[in-house]
Amino acid sequence: MTDSTAGSRTALIAELQETMFRLMRVQRQVAEKAFAPMGLRPVQAFALALVGEEATYPKELAHQLDAPPSVVSVLIGDLEERGLLTRALDPNDRRRVRIELTPDGRRTLGAIQDAWLAATAASMERLTSEDLETLVRIQKTLLEG
Repeated sequence: MTDSTAGSRTALIAELQETMFRLMRVQRQVAEKAFAPMGLRPVQAFALALVGEEATYPKELAHQLDAPPSVVSVLIGDLEERGLLTRALDPNDRRRVRIELTPDGRRTLGAIQDAWLAATAASMERLTSEDLETLVRIQKTLLEG
């Protein structure tokens, strides 16, 4: 790789980094609008999705959210108060507490997924099908690493 090619690549990566941060901010605003009708903040919606997929214990949820256990405890309490989550002793290790979606939590998670799909579809309207295929391929490649 020549110096000019390396410089060009570095400049492209820097531009990508900048646009990714801007995209993250925009996606957060989109999420706020999408979940507001359900009375949920994006972090609450994300927490429900994680519990629905893989996070069975508060410690796992804290790790996935990259949040301190005290913050996650308040978050779980809020969602439990709304009837979306339950806490119960783990039958295999009664020293641990499991978190699970309630039936209302599962319905809400379905509504979250529908709202996010609609919001994502709206934000992707300007892309062609070829653009979307390329974007999906690129994202999958990045996730493999």
